[in-house]
Amino acid sequence: MPATPFEALTASTPAASRLTHPQSILAARRLHASVYQQLGYIGTQDLSDGVIDVAIDPWAPLSTYFAASSDDGALWGVSRLIRYTPEQRLPALQHGLIASSIAALIAKDADSTAEVSALAIAPGAPRRTAVSLY
Repeated sequence: MPATPFEALTASTPAASRLTHPQSILAARRLHASVYQQLGYIGTQDLSDGVIDVAIDPWAPLSTYFAASSDDGALWGVSRLIRYTPEQRLPALQHGLIASSIAALIAKDADSTAEVSALAIAPGAPRRTAVSLY
């Protein structure tokens, strides 16, 4: 039995890890696409080889992917960090979701700025999977 409420909370939260192997990243991108398609955010025309086409999601090659998996390796969830670059602005900036005053601050400190994106949880995954990906 966990000694503290924090230990109880973290004991039920799947561990997340950074993905570095191309096949693992591809699996994460496919889960992201599958969940987003099921939710109606994208259509089949937006997919290429099971991932969101780079024309729709130009941030995929610039991203660092993270995954939460079961003990036997089943992929439960994915998220990514997109680093800011002047050439390829963050999606929230590009879509006008951040106030211009905040956007100016981000541009001044671009090297330490990233956007958390592509949160996708597989059907049937533990409820706390999203927590581990943030």
